[in-house]
Amino acid sequence: MVGRPRDWELLDTQAVVDVVLSTVEPNDIILLHDTYATSVEAALQLIDEMTAMGYRFVTVEELLAINEIEVEDSVIYRSATGYSDSIWYGSDYVED
Repeated sequence: MVGRPRDWELLDTQAVVDVVLSTVEPNDIILLHDTYATSVEAALQLIDEMTAMGYRFVTVEELLAINEIEVEDSVIYRSATGYSDSIWYGSDYVED
């Protein structure tokens, strides 16, 4: 599961890129906020670097469908691994 890049707090393009690249795994969902120029630049760098690494970018809906995960109301998905440690139910984090 990708580490939380906390792009809104770091406001540092390279720091965000480093956090994501050091923790990303297949099927992870990466959330960045386009209200910060540093986050936009980080996203552009990540797309280039991760594409070169063999990653393919899809929408969250496509990612969940590829992994045969049925979308549930009031659930926040951080990954499409199917493991409960990647899913938030409302305000409660669920772990195995």
